[in-house]
Amino acid sequence: MAEAVRYEQTPVPLVLGVGLCVADHQRDGGLDVALLIGDPQVELEVGPVVWQRVDDVLERFRERHRRKLAEDRARSTSGRSHERGCARRILESVASTLQANLPDQSEYAAATAAVGQFDRSDRGKLALSGADAVAFLDSLLSNDIAAIAPGGGADATLLDPKGRMLAEVRVLRSDEELLLDTERVALQALFDALTRFRIGYTAELHKRTLEFALLSLIGPASDTVVRQPPPDLEHAHVLTTVGDVAVRAIRTRLGIDLLLESGEHGRALAALERAGVVALSAATYELLRIEHGIPCFGVELDETTMPQEAGLHERTVSYSKGCYIGQETVARLYWKGKPKRHLRGLRLSEPLAAGTVLRHGEREVGVLSAVAVSPRLGPLALALVRAEAEPGTLLAAGEGNASATVVALPFSG
Repeated sequence: MAEAVRYEQTPVPLVLGVGLCVADHQRDGGLDVALLIGDPQVELEVGPVVWQRVDDVLERFRERHRRKLAEDRARSTSGRSHERGCARRILESVASTLQANLPDQSEYAAATAAVGQFDRSDRGKLALSGADAVAFLDSLLSNDIAAIAPGGGADATLLDPKGRMLAEVRVLRSDEELLLDTERVALQALFDALTRFRIGYTAELHKRTLEFALLSLIGPASDTVVRQPPPDLEHAHVLTTVGDVAVRAIRTRLGIDLLLESGEHGRALAALERAGVVALSAATYELLRIEHGIPCFGVELDETTMPQEAGLHERTVSYSKGCYIGQETVARLYWKGKPKRHLRGLRLSEPLAAGTVLRHGEREVGVLSAVAVSPRLGPLALALVRAEAEPGTLLAAGEGNASATVVALPFSG
């Protein structure tokens, strides 16, 4: 409890660390700060904990408010010139956003005709070892982990009891352990689940995010970079080298992923550069991901998404294996129901920003989640849209005259 403070004059209420702050729309309306006491609609902001008398606080904020109003009125005298300045800044911001979505032409050419490299070392990485590692993970994730042979792998999802995704996970099986990687935003949920449900299993959990780097080779010439390419089956992996750097080469839909010790990261990048592999920017990688219709957890997918909505159930869910969290809901939707949303591609009439609202008639049917401008296909986007927005549907995009045509994934030229 706070210690009482004595005043010679009649005591007034005391506040502990409450800073009073008026919202912009209320300040511009000329609200006196003294009215804060009786107006529950005025926003309050909690500040550092200090002892202050209320009348002193109000007087100080009343004076600050008067100065702010005077400054606002002075600025308003610029009238239309001020509005033009705001409009110019908005246009510059939009242009900057669109520019960030433009891939480098040489990078795109390398990734589609030869080979490029994108550093994805920030992905979350874990490993499971022990006699019960396979059985434990099989009881937790949606795919048939027990069916993976050493040298193979699979995509899977971690679900909540309602069948919604908490993470999309790649699982690789080696002779010694199970290797897991996921988007960094989903790592904590995966780690928590592996920790919480591991009781009763002989299995050890290992953190690998900082210990290992991940480089993605993208393009038709990916196999030429590694000494021994993996078999031509997604998720197949082998131990090999790039130059003289030891790596685990993993087959992907876009090429080959290289998993290696973080201490060898610099040497691996140097070896790839000597081999003529072009480093790709985030914008180029994002475009390639969008063109191939590959969703990303934290962008298109989140904790409200079900595998069927994202089009992932055929590659991440087993409907014949034993029980796992979320199985009942996912199976019921597969056998008896229809998803209310689907991951779709959008061909845009013009470049648009992520977050642009999509409408079919008067109804909002989705929001653009990832956007890019393809040298081959033009402005593109991915979005989860309502089921009535089937491929071929023309949607209104944003508040202007832009439009988006719904297409099935992946995009085709």
